[in-house]
Amino acid sequence: MKLIAAVWVCGLMVASAACTICEAADQVLVYQVEPITENGNVVMKSVLKAVEVRLHAIDVSSRASVRTLERNRIQITVTGAADADVERIKRVLAFAVGLEIRVLANKRDHATLIDKAVDSFPKPLVVEGKLRARWVPVGGKEQTEIGRHGDVAIRNDENKKPLALIVKDSQDVTSKHIVNVGRTVDNDGHTAISFALNEEGGRRLGELTGANQPSPDGFRRRLGIIVGGQLRLAPSLMARIGRKGIISGRFTDEETESMIAILHVDALPARLKGPLPIESKE
Repeated sequence: MKLIAAVWVCGLMVASAACTICEAADQVLVYQVEPITENGNVVMKSVLKAVEVRLHAIDVSSRASVRTLERNRIQITVTGAADADVERIKRVLAFAVGLEIRVLANKRDHATLIDKAVDSFPKPLVVEGKLRARWVPVGGKEQTEIGRHGDVAIRNDENKKPLALIVKDSQDVTSKHIVNVGRTVDNDGHTAISFALNEEGGRRLGELTGANQPSPDGFRRRLGIIVGGQLRLAPSLMARIGRKGIISGRFTDEETESMIAILHVDALPARLKGPLPIESKE
């Protein structure tokens, strides 16, 4: 859009050369929709609804449209999107489940499990058709701290990034159990994220942590707080935990905003692969 700018010089209005006002361009993202389980089905209507909920959580839904394409693909178009908007969308769609709370595999309780998982690395460990454990990327401050403890299973991927082995349990404490999440500060005065679970989530977390208490000889298991598919916190389990918790990690304001949005949303009914290159119509 072009406008003729005018200025006042010695009481006279003088027209200047035409100037151009640049507007942010529309951004288009295309994702391949894949079932989470090997032989699972994908219901595209459910996927679209879940994506719209996530876009609403990061406050871009009013400028975004989502539609299905051929070959199980979806297209997201955001009007007037800045680069920061696109990065936020990528982050919030990069995981299936917002929050998971699991126990990290340790060499005392899970030696055989670890040996089998190492053989299948980096693929999840499936035994007799059931998921038993899987490797998750380590994020934030845990990238440098988790390897200092020899009681958990850690391996580096091809990019030298650490992955931790988490045990699949029957409690399945996830973001679907969250009733409240917000910003707080930890004991060191750093920005942190607080969350509260519903009654069912509190019962499940209590049973999970209660079954993994310190041993009489002082050995401590470690809890894995997984946010957006990354292990963000791995505290030693000292006591049974109920309905409330805090995720600390010296987060930036941007990280805090993104993680709060992530924790507010339910699980995606499918895995989104992408964004994919936009195909030419020529």
